[in-house]
Amino acid sequence: MTNHAKLAAVAATALWMLAGSVRGQSGGELQSVDLPEPPATDIGSAVPRFALLVGVQKYAHLAPHEQLAGCENDTQLVRRLLTERYGFRDADIVVRTNEAATGDAIREEFSRLVQRVRSLPAEAGTAQVVFHFSGHGSQVPDQPEGDPNCDEQDGLDETLVPYDATKQGGPEDVRDDELHDFVNQLCADGKARAWVILDCCHSGTGARGATRFRSLERGSVLPLGPEQQRTRRVTPKRLPDGAVLLAACRANEKEPEYEEAKQSYGLLTRFFTQLLNREETVSRLSYEGLRESLAVQYRLAGISQAPMPQLEGGRSNIVLGADSSLDRKPFWKVRAEGRDRSTVTMAAGALHGVTIGSLFEVYQRPDQIVEPPASPEAAHNGESLGWVRVEKAGGVTATAEVFRWDGGRAAR
Repeated sequence: MTNHAKLAAVAATALWMLAGSVRGQSGGELQSVDLPEPPATDIGSAVPRFALLVGVQKYAHLAPHEQLAGCENDTQLVRRLLTERYGFRDADIVVRTNEAATGDAIREEFSRLVQRVRSLPAEAGTAQVVFHFSGHGSQVPDQPEGDPNCDEQDGLDETLVPYDATKQGGPEDVRDDELHDFVNQLCADGKARAWVILDCCHSGTGARGATRFRSLERGSVLPLGPEQQRTRRVTPKRLPDGAVLLAACRANEKEPEYEEAKQSYGLLTRFFTQLLNREETVSRLSYEGLRESLAVQYRLAGISQAPMPQLEGGRSNIVLGADSSLDRKPFWKVRAEGRDRSTVTMAAGALHGVTIGSLFEVYQRPDQIVEPPASPEAAHNGESLGWVRVEKAGGVTATAEVFRWDGGRAAR
């Protein structure tokens, strides 16, 4: 078997052409084929889904070396994951970045989201809610003993650092107490299940960064001494039923930004979105399974001293309550661009396991797909239109060359 044949047998997957024109085989020549628009699908439409995505990489009152780089990229990755993989509507996703992510703005979005969930009719069912924060994390002194929010044995509250935060820390910071109250209001009376994802440092109990670290150090903020911690009276808090927290690292670890193709991302966000995009049967993936897979992927990627993602809440629950309607069928959508019908764009990229040189067989409609893909000697399977070879692979899309097999060799 030639190298091409081996690659086809191992890497080939059937694709579905989304719309436009592509090259198919006709009389030994590659001809233009008009493709109908496929029927629309409304995955998981019965379940209300809402998300609040916050990314802060620019800080009004912090020094140049304390600015971050990948937080806006993180919000884009999560938004695409939710809409393309989990059936969230764009209209139900709120994104706040940089200047739009002040402390007060984040709190206002908390209130709006709670109100939206609480106003759902009883017959709407249990909503799925995602809150994702990408930016600096830090710490401020906890409330004094006797306060209902005195809950930290070491005397420090973990915080999310908004755009308008100050170096020394102040009321702009969003405390873990506020995040806890927000999640409790969402999940009260079973109205919602909440997934909180915190891609920042000092996030292991509450709440970033190998190039930049997502931790805002405040030298004047120190934990209590051992004796003070031993005698300190606190009221511990726990997540409500239906809530899950995925934090980037332990409270004493730092979570790095991850660089890929000259772009920066939060390590946690880059890899959890990749894993969920690649997973075919999301209806079987639990939060604990996702966490374990993250640790494995960090090692495989060669990330030295990678932090350990932390998980609180319903470990055995399926990620975002996914059912079989969200499981991926063995195909992706592709489309031809402009007048050049010799190349197509795939709605899948490196985050889905697509690599340069991979071969894929093309079909006009999903119901025509034949498994397994054809070998070069067979040229085509059933009603397939031809093949494509990946030339460029971005994060979530790829560019591929259209070709046909001619005597076991690839020909355009």
